[in-house]
Amino acid sequence: MKKIFTLIVVALFATTTFAQKTFRIRIHKNDNSITGFMLSDVDSLTFAKKEVPPTQSMEIKLANTTPANTLYTITPSNDDFDYYQFIVSEESYNIIKEKYGSLFEHDKEWWKALAEYNTGITWKDVMKTLVSKGEKTFNSSNTILSLRPNSKYCIYAYGIDTENVAVTSDITEYWFTTPNVEISDNVLEITNVTPEKKAFIVNVSTSNDDPYVVTYQTAESFNNLVNEQGSEEAALDQMIYITTNYGGYGDMVHNGRQEVRLENLDSGTEYVIFVFGYKYGARNTEYKKINATTLSN
Repeated sequence: MKKIFTLIVVALFATTTFAQKTFRIRIHKNDNSITGFMLSDVDSLTFAKKEVPPTQSMEIKLANTTPANTLYTITPSNDDFDYYQFIVSEESYNIIKEKYGSLFEHDKEWWKALAEYNTGITWKDVMKTLVSKGEKTFNSSNTILSLRPNSKYCIYAYGIDTENVAVTSDITEYWFTTPNVEISDNVLEITNVTPEKKAFIVNVSTSNDDPYVVTYQTAESFNNLVNEQGSEEAALDQMIYITTNYGGYGDMVHNGRQEVRLENLDSGTEYVIFVFGYKYGARNTEYKKINATTLSN
């Protein structure tokens, strides 16, 4: 009975005896041992094909986008691998590329930073809590909180070996631009401000019921922000963006003509009071402002 072999590595060599050639098969095994057989003793040879893992790739699609938020779906090529996803602004993307060279190197630093706020957990543990598997829909507010209107962002995803912390696929990128916020035709006016020791009573008139915000900042802090941002408008929009990302304006959002009370202020301090239309986390009217000082003790 002749032998049948399935081989991965095979070496054939010949020896010559007078006019007759004899062929032997040399098999190099995984344990580095070598086995030899006469070719005449072998009925057939089958060369085994090395198993290749399925290709890891991802498709990213937007599900719904507003000026301040987006839903997006990531569909992996199969459900057998972990992947990590994130979203960054165009400005942040360029900074990451310049500083870290790759998105993955930046992500490792991000996981390490998150681990610093969690006692008893390593950055690799943090990473494992952030990976996904299979098709999922994500909300940008769970990643970078609020988006900015009319701004460019990149959603990216890649397969990851969570044990060895290694990228296992190409990085898939999807770029999109948020729509601009719809401009309101609400005409807002600050008609009166009554100062108290630790409060202001602000009267606001409107031309319709579109939402608006009444807020404030100390004059000193706002002036510093103006110097940093280059203009009053840029400073106010930065202030709005920061506030929206850290809880929003809550009960500072109003509709229609109102008498608004601003409380818990410092006495004898100059403030800047702002009124502006507000929707989707952004200003959508011209702003009105007035400087006022609380009464001294």
